[in-house]
Amino acid sequence: MPPSPNPNHWRPLIELIPAIERTRQFGAYPEPVQLAENLSVCSGISNSEIAGEFLHRVYESGLMYDFDWMSWDFGKSALQNRFGDNFSHYDLETLNKFIIAIVRNDKYCEGYLVSKFSDGTILSILKAAESIVNHKESG
Repeated sequence: MPPSPNPNHWRPLIELIPAIERTRQFGAYPEPVQLAENLSVCSGISNSEIAGEFLHRVYESGLMYDFDWMSWDFGKSALQNRFGDNFSHYDLETLNKFIIAIVRNDKYCEGYLVSKFSDGTILSILKAAESIVNHKESG
């Protein structure tokens, strides 16, 4: 059973919203290194500073926990289909699972995190969480 969602765990990520909104490129592939006349090597994608800071804060915040994200069909479908970029109808627990699924998937599918920044998914999830956290703090 997942831990109860703690709004305080979201604060460090919510603080990144303005920087994410200002960022236009979240990662890049470095230029290939030519080892020989017909042999070049490409290293993996490098995350932007904000994407790296996001990852650091996800792990430090207490949001990461163990759940079977690979078998979470609902999450896969929602992240692929991105129903109008609107994550506001999800609760904190589900938003947390989206973050975990994205971060974990990036370990197996290089560039997935960058793609979820670039298509606005991360920002939409964080704004939905911000709305819930602010509502809980004011109520």
